[in-house]
Amino acid sequence: MFLRSRRAGTAVMILAGTAAVCWVLTWWLFSQTPYGAARGGLSLTLVFGSLAASCVVGAGAASPFGDAERTSARPLAPARFLHFSGLLLLSSLVLCCVLLLIDLTGARPEHPLLVLVRNVAALGGLALLSARLVGARLSWIPPFVFSIGYLTAMGTGSDLLSAFVNRSHDGLHGPSWIAALLMLVAGLGPVCARGARERVGKTEESP
Repeated sequence: MFLRSRRAGTAVMILAGTAAVCWVLTWWLFSQTPYGAARGGLSLTLVFGSLAASCVVGAGAASPFGDAERTSARPLAPARFLHFSGLLLLSSLVLCCVLLLIDLTGARPEHPLLVLVRNVAALGGLALLSARLVGARLSWIPPFVFSIGYLTAMGTGSDLLSAFVNRSHDGLHGPSWIAALLMLVAGLGPVCARGARERVGKTEESP
């Protein structure tokens, strides 16, 4: 009942659709444009695929029952944890399947599967943290802004931020993995413990 109330089945179908769209568009980039595995063609899946998955995860934090659910005798934290971790794992799996269907010879970044899993963790954690702070309906905005900033900072490589971003475009970059895992814990912990911030009419939940 918990998963049905969160429309988990719909989320799974959206994730499957997202993976299919990523595969089609990536195939088009590879076959019809100069972009390929070695020239930025994987960014669509690595960044925007991860962004779409994080938006689905953040939206899944919404509760249709509000105060009535929070008065339940059963603890909700384990159910929330299984729900969100399941969506994040499924997101990583279906998007990795997209990459495995593509010829990754000479791929840049060199370890795209690791980059993808890290991006899902980071953006998913940010979406969940946003759901706790501003509500599930707005949880897509910070991951979207972060993704655009990430791609923009990759441009010049002339300052500390862009240098970090460019180095993080490698699945073995330790600092970016630490940052991603910290973001995942920062988002997953509070939203599992207390749920998302929700608006019901003009009333907000923020215990």
